[in-house]
Amino acid sequence: MLYRMKYEYITYSPTLKGFANKKPDPVEVLEKLNEYGAAGWELVAVTTLSGNTGASYGAATSGIVYTFKRPY
Repeated sequence: MLYRMKYEYITYSPTLKGFANKKPDPVEVLEKLNEYGAAGWELVAVTTLSGNTGASYGAATSGIVYTFKRPY
């Protein structure tokens, strides 16, 4: 008999600050990671999103998405 565990997922996207080199506030991110961890969420992925800056040298980071899961 196979046991299939079901999960629920949630994402968190911090606000990025700065002009040319946008970064999230590390204190804000750490607080949110600890909050989700205390509620039973497990961090499973961190994904950076790229946006078009219009520059010929490439795209800048336009967002970061933290994905969490926990048993349903």
